[in-house]
Parts: sequence; C-alpha cells; structure tokens
Amino acid sequence: MNWYYKLANNYTIMYHSTNPEYVDNILKNGLLINSEYNNTEEGKWARDIYGINPVFLSLDVGKFPGVPLEVDISGLPLVSDLPSLINKGAYIIEEGFYWDEKNEPTQLKPYLDEGEIDFYELLNNKQIIDIAINITRTAACLSNINPERIRVKK
Repeated sequence: MNWYYKLANNYTIMYHSTNPEYVDNILKNGLLINSEYNNTEEGKWARDIYGINPVFLSLDVGKFPGVPLEVDISGLPLVSDLPSLINKGAYIIEEGFYWDEKNEPTQLKPYLDEGEIDFYELLNNKQIIDIAINITRTAACLSNINPERIRVKK
C-alpha cells in the first residue's frame, strides 16, 4: 500500500459524517486514523486487517448520519471499505471474502476465484480497489487527513 490512489472516475471530493460536537475539533486537527471515534462494533474485525483504524469516506453526501464534511481526496491513500462489502453480500473467510454465486458483484466477477477474493487484493490492487469503492460508494483512508482538506458541506 505504498501508492496514492485516485479514483478512475476522477472524483476529488468525498464526504465524512460526524457528530456536531466533533466538527470544530476536526476542522482544527483534521480527521485522524486510529481515532476512537472511528470505531464501530460491526467493523471491529476490519481494524486487524487494515492494521489501523482508518478514516471512512463516502462518495455520497449524507450517506451516514451527522454533519457532512467535504474532504479533498487528491493524493490520499484510499482502499476498499471492507465492512461495507458485507452490506453487498460478502461473507468473511480467513483470508478474504466470498459471495454466493447469485450475489457476486458483476464488476468484481473477473477477479473472483470461485466466488472468493483475498483481502490483500482489496487493499493493494488498484483496479480492484476502484471497483470496490464504486460498488460500496465508500472508501477507507489509511492516513490522517489534514484540516486544510476539510470543510463543512453547506
């Protein structure tokens, strides 16, 4: 994961939602990986795979509750939002995900091996990351996001 990701469809803005009480702190300090506020119980398993607690972003403003923040994603290290793939029919297996044959995401089919895909591919293969981000419409950012990149969505 040593390259910086730019979505194939040239998006430069994604969104992050937060509680109103955290807005001023985020605008001052940025969005931080390993923040206790990024934790969700249903996504807890993914922290072990990422090796950190990433910042989660969405292509769609208001997808998650809270105050929407615009984030300039230019040059940020974005990877697949693993927990969101479960919402798209994926099941966790030891080294990755699998989908039932009838539920395989069409765009990922060429990369699936008997319905399975490794976490490594979802975090390192640019083509697969782009597809996964477009399927879930979300991404995980693997670095802190400076406050200069963030503003409250009006």
